[in-house]
Order: sequence, then C-alpha cells, then structure tokens
Amino acid sequence: MSSILDPKQTTAPKGYRSHWYPYYAGFSPLFAQSALEYLNAKKGDIIVDPWNGSGTTTFVSARSGIASVGVDLNPVMTIVAKARSSTIEDYIQAKVIALDAIANFDQMRKNRSDEDMLTYWFTKESAKIIRQLEYSMRFSRDIPNESVSTGSLSDSEALVYLALFRVVRNFIKRFIGSNDTWIRKTKTSAEKVKITKYELISEFARETSALFAESTKETDRHLLKPKIFTGDSKMTPLSAESADFIITSPPYCTRIDYAVKTTPELAIIGHNPKTFDQIRRSLMGTTTVSKDIGDIDSSWGQECLIFLNRLKSHRSKASGGYYYKSHFEYFSSLYQSIREMDRILKSNGKAVLVIQDSYYKEIHNNVPLIAQEMAGSVNLNIENVFEFSKNLSMASINTRSNIYRPIYTPKESVLVFSKS
Repeated sequence: MSSILDPKQTTAPKGYRSHWYPYYAGFSPLFAQSALEYLNAKKGDIIVDPWNGSGTTTFVSARSGIASVGVDLNPVMTIVAKARSSTIEDYIQAKVIALDAIANFDQMRKNRSDEDMLTYWFTKESAKIIRQLEYSMRFSRDIPNESVSTGSLSDSEALVYLALFRVVRNFIKRFIGSNDTWIRKTKTSAEKVKITKYELISEFARETSALFAESTKETDRHLLKPKIFTGDSKMTPLSAESADFIITSPPYCTRIDYAVKTTPELAIIGHNPKTFDQIRRSLMGTTTVSKDIGDIDSSWGQECLIFLNRLKSHRSKASGGYYYKSHFEYFSSLYQSIREMDRILKSNGKAVLVIQDSYYKEIHNNVPLIAQEMAGSVNLNIENVFEFSKNLSMASINTRSNIYRPIYTPKESVLVFSKS
C-alpha cells in the first residue's frame, strides 16, 4: 500500500491545470493522485468529492480513467471544475463561442434590472461593457437567465466563462491583497477601474487564446468526463451506496469567507447582493451566523462538546455569542456531511479527508479528532492517519490572538475511514 503525500505540496506540473484558477482551499493534484493509489482505485470505481472546489479530485480521477462526481455549493467553483475537465474537443467549441461573443458584442443589451456587483470595482460604464460581453456569451449559447445556471453549462461554455473570470481579476488586481480570500471594494468613485470596449475585448481574446493554446498542448485527449454539480455536501444528488471512494477536504474551521473570495466571479454570472448573501450564508465555515442555531447533538462526540462548552464560557467578548454560533454551525454542517458520506459510500468503501486543526484563543480546536468521533457515530471507522505540520494557517495570521496563546504550528491531518 502506497503512502499519501502532503496535501499542500505545490510542485504539480502545469498539466494538472491548478494554475488556471489558483484556489487557497484546494489540495495538490499530486496528493489526489497519491490518494487514488493508496485506495487502489481502478477503472469501474466511482470517486466522489462533496467539497469539490476547483475540481482537483475530479480532474485527477478523469486523467486516471476513473469515473468521478464533484459537488460544490459555490456555483463559481462548479464552472471552474467543469472548465478544468475540458477536452480538446471542448476547446474547439469554446473558441467558436468566444469568437461569436466578440462578433455579437454590439447587439447585446447593456443594463441590468438590479444592482450590478461589478460596480464594486468598476465605473458604471465599464461594468456595462463587461456585462455586454457576458450577455453576448449567453446569446451565442441561448442562456437567457438573469443569473447563469451552472448545472446547465457545458464544459466548453464553462471554459469561456473561466477566461472572463481571469480577465476581470486582471483588471482588479490591485484590490486583491496577499490574503486572496478577501477582496477589497472601492471606497471612492476615483478608485473605480475604467476600461474601454477595446481593452476588454483585447484582454478577453488574450486570455482565451492563452487557455486554448495551453490546452491543445495537453495530452488529456481521452479524459473520462466527471459529473459536476452545484449542490450541498449535506444532501448530495447521489443515491445510497453509489460511491466506492471519497477524496475531499471540508472547509477549514478558521473563518475563511469563501464566498467573498469569489465575489467578482459571482458578479460576472449575474448574482446580485441578495443572492450573493444567500450563497455566502449557505457555505460551510461562513463568517455570517443565524440568530437561532438549535441544540447540540451528542452524536458530535465528546471532544466537540467540550470545545463548544469552553468556547461559550470564555471570558473574551463575543465568545458566547457570535463565535459560539459560528463554530456551532460549522460542526453541525460537518456532522451532517459526514452522515451523508456514510449514506453514499458502498460497504467497505473508503473516505480520505484532509482536515486542519486550529485554535480559538488558547482553546485547541482539534477538528481532526472531532471528525473521527463524528464518523465513529455512524459506520465510518478510522483506518489510518497521516499528519503534516504547516508553517502558516489563516488562523495564525491574526497576531492579536497571541495574547491568549503562544504562536503554534497548525497540523494538517489526512484521515482515512472505511465503512463497515
């Protein structure tokens, strides 16, 4: 049985397409490949990732000729994962879509019926120009909805949207800091980005050409297409006992706002502030919390209950309110998702989870142990644990937390479960 590599190893060659849309929360393609080898996955098996993100699990499975299913609640990541699994035939069709969009540019309507979130960074006229190109892309493919239904997009359509994602990010680069999980909005009109139609089309043509040129150099002519859905890890669109293996990483319990990281992309596909807020609140690990959260479930395990009780009674401000609720919602989602994994896994199936620990003030949040206890309350038994020390985590960036504890080295654990 082979060993599992460090999930955050970053030496994957370009053939794995990770650089198409860099994603903080993603793990290395080489890790995913080592997980497939550890599991002895083969053609005929089905691999599932219920937090598919940018599609590393599904793409690596596709390269190996193994069927896979990816689920993610953020529609932007569905588009990215679909684009990543494109074949050369998809690239040819995507080039036609891009050329048609440019040709039909002047025929498209410019205005939206609600607030356009692109104006967070662009002047109104510049936002209209971007919107005009995006409408032109829809027109060429008969996609009439105000916001794009990611489930209905083909891989070639997703590839063209990915090119537009990259274009917009290029224009607002100065608003994205070293911590790319947070994107600053403009504070004054003078800060807003101004672009012309010709600048946009030129940049769009450059990005699409770069993607297409790189894609045709790939050797992945016979990828086994994954099935990729926008959906909830707590309630996947899969039937019971349909998955042979699961390879995934739940969102870290470190208050990373994954929706904010994709605000520009959500704006591009037509979301407004209201629907953006709905997506933000629905994502696991969100920084927003509900007023009513319910009661603790004893099935979450002793470690989780002790942690939540210590957090709730902590002396610091907001510990018993906001922070208790945010952690409560995280563990509630984690438990429901683990139950769903148990439901979709076949008997004797295995699940590989990448989970990082953290701290709340001086209280150790041992999420790997909590996940093991939650899994033990269903039919998932721990088979193996691989641990890797991290030099930096999102939680350790906040230096003010050091008044409660010394600086710590976060630990990332790869947990392997088997279903009895």
